Amino acid sequence: MAKPNSKTHELRCDGLTLQLDGKGAWRRIQADSATIELPGVPPRVFLRGQAAAVRSVSNRGDGLALELAGDNCGGVWHMTPEGGSIRSVVRIAGGGPHDCIRIELPLPASPGASLHVPTGRTYGHVIDASSPAGRDAGIPCVYRPAQFLAATAGIGALSLIGCPSLERRPHDSWGPAWKSGGFADGAVLWAQIECLADEPWDLAVDASLNEAVRRYHDHLRRDYGARPWAEAGGAPQWLGDIRMVVTLDMLRSQGEVAHSYAHLRDLCREMASAAMGGGVLFYLPGYHNRYDAGYPLYGPCDELGGAGGFREMIDAVHQAGHRVTIHCMVWGADPCQPFFEEVEDLAAPVDEAERRPGFKPVGPYAGWPSCMPPVALDYDSGSVPLDAAAGGEAAIFRTPAIPRPMEAYLAVSGVRNFAAGRLRVMLHGREVRSRPGELAGGSCRFRFPLRFQAGVNEARLAFAGGRPDLSHAAFRISDAICAEPGSTWTHPIVRMDVTNPRWISILRDRIAGVVTEFGIDAVHLDAGNIVTRAWVPIHEALREALPDTLFGCEFLAELGHGLFHITQGGSVPPPGPHRLTDLSWRLNGPYARVYFHLCKAQAFVPAGSVCNHDPVAAQLSQAQRELAERQWKEARNWNILPNIRLNYRDHGLDPRTRAAFVEVLGSK
Repeated sequence: MAKPNSKTHELRCDGLTLQLDGKGAWRRIQADSATIELPGVPPRVFLRGQAAAVRSVSNRGDGLALELAGDNCGGVWHMTPEGGSIRSVVRIAGGGPHDCIRIELPLPASPGASLHVPTGRTYGHVIDASSPAGRDAGIPCVYRPAQFLAATAGIGALSLIGCPSLERRPHDSWGPAWKSGGFADGAVLWAQIECLADEPWDLAVDASLNEAVRRYHDHLRRDYGARPWAEAGGAPQWLGDIRMVVTLDMLRSQGEVAHSYAHLRDLCREMASAAMGGGVLFYLPGYHNRYDAGYPLYGPCDELGGAGGFREMIDAVHQAGHRVTIHCMVWGADPCQPFFEEVEDLAAPVDEAERRPGFKPVGPYAGWPSCMPPVALDYDSGSVPLDAAAGGEAAIFRTPAIPRPMEAYLAVSGVRNFAAGRLRVMLHGREVRSRPGELAGGSCRFRFPLRFQAGVNEARLAFAGGRPDLSHAAFRISDAICAEPGSTWTHPIVRMDVTNPRWISILRDRIAGVVTEFGIDAVHLDAGNIVTRAWVPIHEALREALPDTLFGCEFLAELGHGLFHITQGGSVPPPGPHRLTDLSWRLNGPYARVYFHLCKAQAFVPAGSVCNHDPVAAQLSQAQRELAERQWKEARNWNILPNIRLNYRDHGLDPRTRAAFVEVLGSK
């Protein structure tokens, strides 16, 4: 319980005592395992980004209440005993559901003191006596892969562990809900955390950093249902036999066939004939349609070889001792395909209060707008006569010469005798329809963008509900965007309501159907991070339908530690002034194996990627060659599965890639 006197306040719980003064300055933390003398300066508090000071400290229930006040903000910092830790919750007066608070805690910068931040998916950084001083030279307070921060002082480890309900997210976050960082400033080591207001985080002292990590694992299992991948009931046993991941791009968004099913079939046969060992997980983005298109239809693609070619490919993968994972999407539907109308009532409208970095307007809905960041183009075709060659239920028309590849919106005007009809425009794999009744005034603007290639484009305009008079019709192409070379550019995706039982059933049946029919080993759920509890039912439905299937994700969040046992997001740490450790691996490693993001996996030869529309280069640059070699050589040092991208279509099993395969898989 809290015991104040004229100079100090103490908050006590099982084996732990925090002592602070009337202005909130932390003096000492005592635990059974250690006593940590603190610098005796107040913590720095920021409410919605505005500085607030501790004005008073008082008893409240069995804990303490620190009154916070700033020029234009106020709140209360509640501290209460919680088992063997001290639980903090900061509330903002008049706060909203997405408001965040930042705390900077002063810790001693003694010669043996260090601050441990989980910076990467498998590595961490340390601030200690050897680190450069100053806020700008510290580790920035940004979103991290674990809600954990620790400081060691030679005789114990102080940990801060975020324990939010995960019912809400910050305004600027697609995934994580916790930022951490820190810096050294003279005799003080400042530990920084930022999280949602009204959500708890725990402070504890353990005998060692290992014990603090164990405390974090206990929290994950207890509060979020985490399950280690090697534990019974976790991942399929074969996950432990995977030696490397091969990213094999298939149908790119702009329509290029990077690899067909026959390419992977032939590759596996070539590897088998060379007596290479098994253990490759082949990851196939764009296996079912143009990449990021066609969701949620996940059957084999005719352009790549159809159902027969797909089955033959899967058989060849398994016969060579390997596994395959398909690329799917939990929350998205392709608005440029006929199936979208069947699920359009489940689409999420654009909501300014709910915007996230990954959710922007796609027509009238929220979603992925196909490129990030979009570059606006100064192109407008103006009104162009729709000189269509009509025949039956469709017409063909040609655009003016388009100056460069782009996405843009198409509008049609001057349509007569078609008030109750609908137009359907088809171009380069996209199909967009006018809305019912939209043509009553003789014009329409198609809601979703089309993709235009450089030069003259030939589009098909189909009719439903009669035959329109197009003799006075015209069209206009406007609001064009593109992406810079190397930037992400795929296909527009509309965000769906993942909590709706009908959407859950559609997604479950579509994914489970193809996995079961073709004997697929694993499913990658892109951007499917379980970041709030609202997303849990859709993932539980998939796990129930496919209990023996491995599930992977793009960026693993803590609430997903019970389902996802392989994740992208691995990276080789860049050079920097702070000492490296394997902290994040110790925190996250028990739950998932790690490989590189699909847009970051490198190739030893020029290769096209589904992540953009860039043409395949004639040769790699020196920087690309060096990056590929560095990733290959250093991945295992940071507990990342060896992972390379292939271009088997153009280069076959080239000598450098073959050598890499033999290095990992061996050869008889």
